[in-house]
Amino acid sequence: MFPEGRTPINTLFENNIFFFEGQGTWSKRADGISTSFHNNLYFNISPHKSDTNPIAADPMFVQSGIAGTDTDLKTMAALRGYRRKPGSPCMDAGVTIDNHGGLGCEGSAFPRAPRHNPSHRTLSVGILAGQKTGT
Repeated sequence: MFPEGRTPINTLFENNIFFFEGQGTWSKRADGISTSFHNNLYFNISPHKSDTNPIAADPMFVQSGIAGTDTDLKTMAALRGYRRKPGSPCMDAGVTIDNHGGLGCEGSAFPRAPRHNPSHRTLSVGILAGQKTGT
């Protein structure tokens, strides 16, 4: 999952979607240093062993793969295919992240709700997509 030679340090991966078109694998350094995973969705890769609340399911994207390579992340328009369809297991499955900056990657506002209130949960906030392995 992480490029060779890269080790996550002091990192919390929370409310993300780890999405692979083909079968993904974790690198040797996926455990990182002071790194943990919580409340992530995993598709075509096993949940990370430290994730305390993993979801292993299809995130039901509108049209995954539409972005291609060399994506312009200034407009985020290329990521439109990674919006979730109605009924996605990601919808309302996130936990509130304190001090998140107030905006999602498309510029929409996130609610500011206390973490302990399960009726005010955010949507998943990140997508980590991998390329198909093998042929």
